Amino acid sequence: SSAEEDAAAAAASANASKSTARLSSGSGVRARARPRPGGRLPLVQQDSNLEPFEHQLQSRYDRYEGRLSEIEANEGSLEAFADGYKTFGLHRVVRSNPAAAAAAA
Repeated sequence: SSAEEDAAAAAASANASKSTARLSSGSGVRARARPRPGGRLPLVQQDSNLEPFEHQLQSRYDRYEGRLSEIEANEGSLEAFADGYKTFGLHRVVRSNPAAAAAAA
């Protein structure tokens, strides 16, 4: 019924808001991956076809964790790092003088 759909949509929205609040809290603290039972990647535990590639997957995950730690140490957060384009990127300069803009073209 429509009332049930509305209730489900409201619950989903509330859960999404809680997740967003946790991610954008600005605390700079990020939840680390939980310890792996038996030292296995959860992905490999779920899909045994990935077992031959577990070493490569672990290596890539370790590299990701290292790079993320480096970014957080130098920039404070991944969000701050991503906003770096605002300072260091290419910026379009809008000229208020039409004659100067025509001469530059």
